[in-house]
Amino acid sequence: QQTITPPISITPSTTATKTALSTSSVKAVSLFYDNDVLYQHQNQDSHIQAIKNTRPLPANYVIDDHNVLYKIVTRKFGQRINPRYLPASLTPNVLLTYHNSTFNGAHFGIKRTFYKIRDRFYWSNMYKDIEKHIFILSQLSEK
Repeated sequence: QQTITPPISITPSTTATKTALSTSSVKAVSLFYDNDVLYQHQNQDSHIQAIKNTRPLPANYVIDDHNVLYKIVTRKFGQRINPRYLPASLTPNVLLTYHNSTFNGAHFGIKRTFYKIRDRFYWSNMYKDIEKHIFILSQLSEK
């Protein structure tokens, strides 16, 4: 079993900004970076459990010292990142936080929302889920 120490890029920033942050946005982002919460949600997700229980662990996954599953992703030009594998139970909250919150510069389009999320989290069909989320919000705002 491989273990990793999470790279700096996936931990929340400790530098405060002068912009007004909503308390709920800050709490939501903190929740997503809490290893205990992520571990608990991953352990309730049957798809993630199937991956974590596979021996040997598939080469494109890694588990850290907190038993949190990461997906190993190789970007263009060979850059490797290890975003946390987000369970389905947390994806709606991440979509709301990264698309809708003032913390992240609210209401990005599909691509910008995807780019904000993809280095921090991974889940199957992420791009399609982002498209669906933004489409639904746009339909609601037209009413």
